[in-house]
Amino acid sequence: MTPVSRGRKKDGKAIARPARSEKQEAYAEAIREFLALTDESDAITAEIVASDLVGVEWLERLAGADGPYFTAELISYAKGTSTPAALALLRALQSVATTEDDRKAAELAGDELASKGVAEPAWGSSLSAVEPTECWLFADVFGDSASLICVFDRAGTQHGVVCLLSFEWGKTIAADLYPMLEPAETLEEMRERVAQSAGAVRVDSVQPAAASRLLIDGIETLDDEYGEEFEDSVASSRALVLARYRALPAAAPRPDPAAVPAETEISNTLEEFLRAAESLDATDPATRNCAELLVRFGYAFDPKQPRKSSPRKLLTFVEDFLPGRPELDEELAEILPWVLTAWTNWVIANEELPEGARAELVTVTEDLFAQLAVDDVEDDELSLFADEDDEDGEDDELDDLDEDEFGDEEPTVIDYYLDDVQEIPDVDTLRDILDRRAFAIPDHNVQIDDTIVELDPRDPEYRQTLIVAEHPELHEALTDPDFVGEINGVDPKVFLLGQEVVAEHLWHDEPMEVWAAVKRLKEKGQKRTEILAALGAAAIANGYVTDEEDAGEPDEVGYRAAVDGL
Repeated sequence: MTPVSRGRKKDGKAIARPARSEKQEAYAEAIREFLALTDESDAITAEIVASDLVGVEWLERLAGADGPYFTAELISYAKGTSTPAALALLRALQSVATTEDDRKAAELAGDELASKGVAEPAWGSSLSAVEPTECWLFADVFGDSASLICVFDRAGTQHGVVCLLSFEWGKTIAADLYPMLEPAETLEEMRERVAQSAGAVRVDSVQPAAASRLLIDGIETLDDEYGEEFEDSVASSRALVLARYRALPAAAPRPDPAAVPAETEISNTLEEFLRAAESLDATDPATRNCAELLVRFGYAFDPKQPRKSSPRKLLTFVEDFLPGRPELDEELAEILPWVLTAWTNWVIANEELPEGARAELVTVTEDLFAQLAVDDVEDDELSLFADEDDEDGEDDELDDLDEDEFGDEEPTVIDYYLDDVQEIPDVDTLRDILDRRAFAIPDHNVQIDDTIVELDPRDPEYRQTLIVAEHPELHEALTDPDFVGEINGVDPKVFLLGQEVVAEHLWHDEPMEVWAAVKRLKEKGQKRTEILAALGAAAIANGYVTDEEDAGEPDEVGYRAAVDGL
């Protein structure tokens, strides 16, 4: 056939080519991804791409799909495509495919293409020459999580893999996995973080066999128990990390599990805590029940260190362990914030924690205290404030609260956070206002010496006091008339003024972009302190905080844009 006549019958009519199936198109696209990878000096980029492809099969298996699976079909398709890109794909799968059968099939298919004269990728001959060089564990001081970094050398080029590990419920879990192309730079950045953490993060060299044990335990727990609850990068990098696991020495023996605690041990811990917690009434049944729940949770969550606390441990207790438990009645829910606070104080008094870790633990406890107080507000309580049923359009219930005093009753969370709200159409809107204001000012209590004092967050001056109380690390500098400089990279006074501005904006929901940014950043997993710091920086940068008398008006347009861009 001449080039002109190829694909045509002799009568000149075109032969109808069958349309590619969706799977075939996916396989063809996979091979095209390797067109630019055949001349790379090292195989790591090709392995990363192949690992992402193999992740498709892992997701299929998690979803309960029956075979044939993606990897085997992709190998079969590439075998019939005699191109350098197809051979590069097969060589990469020879390295990272997660089953022995698939790795062998990829190798044989690649050898067949090579025997036909298809050019090997530039990195093909060094593909298997991977040697581990060093392993490091960067762990938080609480012992909840760590970053395991394993560095490898291949023909003089280094790369690595990172496994973010969580330690909870007596298990090791791979929370995230990803490759590392510049290990020297990454390690240097991690060491800088350690140096700046004031002891909250530590770094330890790990023997390759111990690293191997951590890797495989984390991935097996993820596979067995966590279904599809993982970061997207886990699916794409899992095959590559397993390939590097195979390059490590045999895993060290698994540590013995923690012994099941005796009831007497749990009881002794409970009594010791209650004796030390002077702020709690140890004779009150609800207090004892709540404290016992917390102690028993500690033994379940971290059997080897049940008396330790951490931000994650507290959050897991409140958000995952307690909901739905039959013991959690209204009385216990009311005492819970106070028990958590007493537990944190007890832990801090008995554990040798760095100052930064102590401050973080206190901050999380205070945030949870406020969250629990807000969450304890029932919708039927909020509905009393909704004016949708008032014929005259006025909120009669709120009129009763416009007095300076609350009568004989103690003011409630609703009184403090919603008393000045008028003409609210529904409970959902009230809940949003409550959440917004509680985010700005989560706690209306401050401790002065040994006394807890309630302040009214509706008053701007009290809001200022509550904001300052949230930052004990700045108190010494604020009271020192000779202090000049920065703490944690910020001028203390300017920083707190910025926080006051943000609290004012959140309290009144003006500009509205501020609360929208908070909700957006919370969904992305940012902490409250991080969000407020970013908003405060935006306010400062746009002239809301200045010591110049003739500085002029703040740049509201620039501020809105900056907040929108967070």
